Amino acid sequence: MIPKFASHGQCQFTLDNNIIIDAVVPWNVEFFKQMPANLQQVVLDSFININYGIIVILKGETLVTQDDLDYHLYKVKH
Repeated sequence: MIPKFASHGQCQFTLDNNIIIDAVVPWNVEFFKQMPANLQQVVLDSFININYGIIVILKGETLVTQDDLDYHLYKVKH
């Protein structure tokens, strides 16, 4: 059985004409599974059929595995 770990990392979304993600790192895979779901909900609630950008402000050591980053990028693209 694979143990489940607590999510490491934090992020807060601020909405303007864009989505600003204020993020505290480091992250783990559990964070990357939750954050895209939260981001998707923000887009569905506020930006449907509207052009927008995503600005990410990183605070701390930006260490992440390639698998976690690939998972995140896949989710953001979809």
